[in-house]
Amino acid sequence: MTDESVSCPLCGYLGARARLVGPLGLAYRRCPRCALIAMVPESLPDPESERARYLTHQNGPQYPGHVAFLRRAIDPTLPHLRPGARALDYGCGPVPTLSVVLRGEGFACEDYDPFFFCELPAGPFDAVFATEVVEHMHHPGEELARIVGLLRPGGLFTLMTEPWTEVATFADWYYARDPTHVVFYHERTIAYLCAAYGLTVLEHPEPRVWVLTQGDGCRR
Repeated sequence: MTDESVSCPLCGYLGARARLVGPLGLAYRRCPRCALIAMVPESLPDPESERARYLTHQNGPQYPGHVAFLRRAIDPTLPHLRPGARALDYGCGPVPTLSVVLRGEGFACEDYDPFFFCELPAGPFDAVFATEVVEHMHHPGEELARIVGLLRPGGLFTLMTEPWTEVATFADWYYARDPTHVVFYHERTIAYLCAAYGLTVLEHPEPRVWVLTQGDGCRR
């Protein structure tokens, strides 16, 4: 089944997009241009439900497992950060953790979250981290453009999310069972982001982590 009435929330494509059913029986559409799989608007969770779910997460610097998980994004970024770099954790959740780890490494890092730390610090930043955040974005095109706009020239954007790989396995995919995960990215989606926003992949150490930079990747 296809639907041409709603544009892709990332690239704005307005045309036939294949309709998929996820593991919770919710409907999604897959964009042929950027390969984003997006939950249909009528199934998106309301803000109260989202906030309540985030409050159930056992995250924080006191949890070694959570810190180790975040370090999968932090560690490949650190070699590219200059002394005195200023970073932002975009979508830090109710208990900031990544910023605590970065401060322990000697870098300044501020926090932003639309539910818990609602005032977006002023840029520019040398690095913006979005770890397990972009899959929650109801308007990814707007928010990703905002993130790129917060970067200094040559700044870093570290993105962490689990990409989808096969349409045939989407209906059974554990990552789509979280009702607050509403958009899913593919390697083709990251390639689209790079082309659309002038980004280059500096590091891609594992399937769910990308360290991107503005320009040709030559940091001066």
